[in-house]
Formats: sequence, C-alpha cells, structure tokens
Amino acid sequence: MTFNIGPTVIGIFNTPGVTLKRRSTPTYSNGFASASTTTTSSLVCSWHTLSDKELAVLPEGQRTSGAIYVYTTTALQTADSSTGVLADVVTISNVDYEIHSQDAWSIQANYYRYLALRVPV
Repeated sequence: MTFNIGPTVIGIFNTPGVTLKRRSTPTYSNGFASASTTTTSSLVCSWHTLSDKELAVLPEGQRTSGAIYVYTTTALQTADSSTGVLADVVTISNVDYEIHSQDAWSIQANYYRYLALRVPV
C-alpha cells in the first residue's frame, strides 16, 4: 500500500533557501576531461542530522564529515563511476552537501531520503 504523504510532510517541514546544484557529466577529448556545467535551482526539502546510531553504521571516513539526511519529493542524482554521472550538491545555510546514497522511501510514502555528506572546504 502506498501513502501519498510526501508532499504534505515535506511541505510542513520545508527548509527555505535550499539550493540544488546539478553538474553535467564531463566529456573527454584526447584523454582529458572537460569541465562540467552546473545547473542551479531551488529545492523543496527537509533535512536533519544523523543520530549516533546512524553515524556508527557509516564507513570509517564518513563518520565525522557532517552527514545529514535530506527528505524531498525530487529525484536527486548520486555519483555513478561507471557512467561518469556526478552527484548532486545541496546547499543549506551556505554549506555544501554532496548526495551520497538514496533510500527507497518513495515506494511507501512518495518521497525520497538521501544521505548527504558535507563537502570539505
């Protein structure tokens, strides 16, 4: 059974001023990658930090990197090394977070939960 609560939940807990940066896949010429272009748009989402238990299950190098969960009805991109697709970057309060993985919550509740890791400065 599917419950279409995603738009309602995200609408109630929406964080204003969140920016989505989507980078195109770089192209290659003579073995060199060209710079990707970036498209910027606003993103309707909610987010929260991970609990101590959630942090403990992350791989060693990601536990202190400022991990958050992003909830949205928008499909975001994670990195795919086999196709060269770059992960989306979400900016919240002038801090960039790269989308790392997706949980399939869209099946039950019509929204997505993404693990996002803070981009090192």
